[in-house]
Amino acid sequence: MSRYWCTLLLIGIGLQVTSEAEGVELRLKVGEAQQGKFSNEINEYSKPREAYNAPEVAGEKGVAGAEATAQEDQQDGKIVNGTLADQGEFPYALSLRRAKTGAHSCGATLLNSRWVLTAAHCVRGSKPEQLNVQYGSNQIDRNASQLAWITAIHVHPGYEPQDKYIHDIALLQLKVPILYSRSVQPVRLPKPLQQVEANSSAILAGWGLNATGGALQLKLQKAQLQVFSDEECSRRHETQLHRSQLCAGLPEGGKGQCSGDSGGPLLLPALDTQIGIVSWSVKPCTRPPYPGVFTEVSAYVDWIRETVGCHDPHHSRLWIGDLVVARKPPPLHN
Repeated sequence: MSRYWCTLLLIGIGLQVTSEAEGVELRLKVGEAQQGKFSNEINEYSKPREAYNAPEVAGEKGVAGAEATAQEDQQDGKIVNGTLADQGEFPYALSLRRAKTGAHSCGATLLNSRWVLTAAHCVRGSKPEQLNVQYGSNQIDRNASQLAWITAIHVHPGYEPQDKYIHDIALLQLKVPILYSRSVQPVRLPKPLQQVEANSSAILAGWGLNATGGALQLKLQKAQLQVFSDEECSRRHETQLHRSQLCAGLPEGGKGQCSGDSGGPLLLPALDTQIGIVSWSVKPCTRPPYPGVFTEVSAYVDWIRETVGCHDPHHSRLWIGDLVVARKPPPLHN
């Protein structure tokens, strides 16, 4: 596809892009949140918005855990009631960081050697040079050597933080391809519009806080959750969620995502496929009966494929559906 046609296509759908070369700034600050519902990002600049059907008002900063960023260097903490992930268990898991400080902000996943998947609220309002990703390790480190820098940010055109964070998805284009290894491999995407059955078991992976106002862990955690039906999800949240969102947690609460997990993956363990991107949840973290809310990846596979293909046709290969049975990455030079 020519660059000219790609430009016409993306103008036609209103894609909002932040490019290092163009120096374009987006209009909203990262992680702007509604009171009562909050994005699961670590960000001291977040501002509260009006609540919709909120069972509880969020803290002064709007995003739970924002006031806990000073605790980042503590050695304890985990996804709420999670367990340590094995090294190499999630070789596509990335830590999205503030380049200036090296502080963890959100999770992300590696799509191929040049592209990263995360949540829109993690990056909207940021310039590419303000962010980087750490890869190839379960342990986040401000002084890590395995870092990749970002050259462009592609936020979904329909992203709307004031409407339950619908279309909370973004793509990051890396400056230089990442080389694959045992601990660095791409994630598998679901087939377009692939449905996830209610009550399916799913795995959440991330470095988020172990509780609202708790500690950010340094080692990658995982937690086994239950996927809820769309009807059950809307009933529990007492509001109609968008068809491109899904819920996961436990009926009794007590396990799931918290601040710092945003942008990270929810996976079907049997298929090793990413079905969700951590988007938002109710404060305090894992409070029953409210499950965590995720962007449903299968609703955006076509958008991902088109965006990657338009902007980087030489690195457009993606792992979708049943193209690869075992965990075997595409060739290094894709």
